Amino acid sequence: MGRKPRWNSEIVDVAGDDLIPVMRAGHLVPVARSQVQWAQTQGDYVCLHVPGESYLARIPLTYLAERWAEYGFVCTHREYLVYFPLVTDLWRGPSGYNVRLGSGRDAVDIPVARRRVEELKQRWIHQRQHHGNETPPTT
Repeated sequence: MGRKPRWNSEIVDVAGDDLIPVMRAGHLVPVARSQVQWAQTQGDYVCLHVPGESYLARIPLTYLAERWAEYGFVCTHREYLVYFPLVTDLWRGPSGYNVRLGSGRDAVDIPVARRRVEELKQRWIHQRQHHGNETPPTT
């Protein structure tokens, strides 16, 4: 219980929202879980993508995935974690399935591991049905 994590970024829960300290312009600033749209591993770091910016934190993606699962975050691939309510499309491209976050020029396509396709299709369908949009995934 008192064991300290082996990474540098300590997550702090403030009013029900996780805050992760990251460096920006030489200063330590907190990034809230509620701001994160998706995350990607980069070596020993995870890149947290928030609207208009990205931050590196030294914390395992697997730890974030486990900690944030109850808030709607899903691993689409071993290197990617997405806030699933922001997914606007699930589609099959030439190299496999992807999820899309956003639309237009701001859209981001994130790969889906083959082993996760069926699970994410079901989640996508369930999400669309519960938000009044029954658009099936593109196959």
